Amino acid sequence: KLDALAGDARHEDEVLHLLDGEKGKANPQRRLDAIERYAGRDRICFLEVGCGLGYGIEDAMKRGWTVHGQDVSRFFAAEVERRLGVKVFTGQLAEATFPESSFDAVYVDSVLEHLPRPMEMLS
Repeated sequence: KLDALAGDARHEDEVLHLLDGEKGKANPQRRLDAIERYAGRDRICFLEVGCGLGYGIEDAMKRGWTVHGQDVSRFFAAEVERRLGVKVFTGQLAEATFPESSFDAVYVDSVLEHLPRPMEMLS
């Protein structure tokens, strides 16, 4: 049901209600803790791919990280900008013009299973 509604602006409230409490809002704190340990520093430039409503971005912001987001949904991008004040690149990741080596960490959670050719995104 969520997939059918997500692209339709007429159902924004229903989409937000369905996502509240679902996996998308699951706390990514444990994963961000690991990123922080592996990076070896507190200040990290972070990109969340397929950021949805930006829960990973939100947790990264609380840590003082520089944050960026990408999503194919204009609805989700607008919601992240409204809630968090973060401009999200809207479109396929391959279309983004981020300079090479821009990020200390790229976070991809619950994205690959939605892609027709996931290995292309990872290369």
